[in-house]
Amino acid sequence: MIKFTGKAIGSILPSSLVYIPEEEAFNFQPFPETPCGILSAGMLELCVDVADNHVLSVSGRDPHTTWKKISLSPPSFKQSALYVTNHEFKPGIGIDLFSEKWPSRYVDLEKGWVCIGDPEAQGEAIEFAPSCGAVLDNGEMRAIWLHPKELPRDSGSKTSAATSPT
Repeated sequence: MIKFTGKAIGSILPSSLVYIPEEEAFNFQPFPETPCGILSAGMLELCVDVADNHVLSVSGRDPHTTWKKISLSPPSFKQSALYVTNHEFKPGIGIDLFSEKWPSRYVDLEKGWVCIGDPEAQGEAIEFAPSCGAVLDNGEMRAIWLHPKELPRDSGSKTSAATSPT
């Protein structure tokens, strides 16, 4: 299991998270120019600076029509740098973030949030990049929270009207 830690910093990188419906993908603009190792959550990727294991951004394909529509309550995030503590990365080489199974994805169109993993996870809530958060529990990632500039209105499965992920 990949382990993380947050470190207080003055500010996070100036950039923005967007969702491109035609590509069914998140994109980080501008994308970091540093060599990155990859943490994969399905086709979604976290870019990890190979020099210091600093998680820099989120990008990759994540079809919005597969997200489950629910009412989400994102945690209060504190801005911090997010670091991987137990793995050395090589440029362009990826490993799976969630080893057990493909994590569920949830969307709240009214609030504009997407949650990958457990939306009710408790722990340290870190905003590691603009509009990108992680919830850590004893160093393990339990959820990734994304708040892109806008989401397609047809996001989420039409059959899910639940208010809870269970």
